[in-house]
Amino acid sequence: MKINKDINGLVLIDKPEGMRSTECVNKIKYLLSAKVGHAGTLDSTASGLLIILLGKNTRMFDYFMTQMKLYKVTLKFGAATDTCDYSGDIIFKYDKEFNVNNKMLDDILPGFYGWRLQRPPEISALKINGVPAYKLARSGQDLDLKSRAVFIESIKRISQVEDNCAELEILCGRGTYVRSIVRDIGERLGCGAFVKALRREAIGKFKVEDALNMNEIANASDIKIINL
Repeated sequence: MKINKDINGLVLIDKPEGMRSTECVNKIKYLLSAKVGHAGTLDSTASGLLIILLGKNTRMFDYFMTQMKLYKVTLKFGAATDTCDYSGDIIFKYDKEFNVNNKMLDDILPGFYGWRLQRPPEISALKINGVPAYKLARSGQDLDLKSRAVFIESIKRISQVEDNCAELEILCGRGTYVRSIVRDIGERLGCGAFVKALRREAIGKFKVEDALNMNEIANASDIKIINL
């Protein structure tokens, strides 16, 4: 495919749950015949804002990675999975009677503010000696994932705790895994927790409400390019 070097800018995509980020990137590349990159992928189980970089703007990857990201996540209490979300196998189930309430959750959330060490999920795209962690984990290898410093600007409950589920809004910095935050909340409460739903609402000043629905893009004319 011949690359059109005159196409530069950004495309804001609202990625649906169940679609891989690379599918979105490759489709935009095919339709525009442009050089493309991204400003941070989303898990296939997550939905929301995906920024695709075009042409000369692919050099802005590092800039976008330093921008704060806003997420909404629904937690399910009472179990933990190997992926830290609903797609994984259950590795812990709290069999005793329990009832997480608003106060219990609110009381521990301030402990997640600011800089903290976070252990990435074993099932992730994080590379170990050039190999994604998920490939090593699924081949049965024991992983020694090092904790790393991440920054959480804010984390707050935005729904009532009902049926052992709750929704949080999280504003966080580069390298933060929301799945790990949820796992750690479950561990701190002692009952386990995993991600039931995850959506990225914003990256810096760019918001998902301004993005194109990926399922509605069929032709190059459907794509709105933002020029910087």
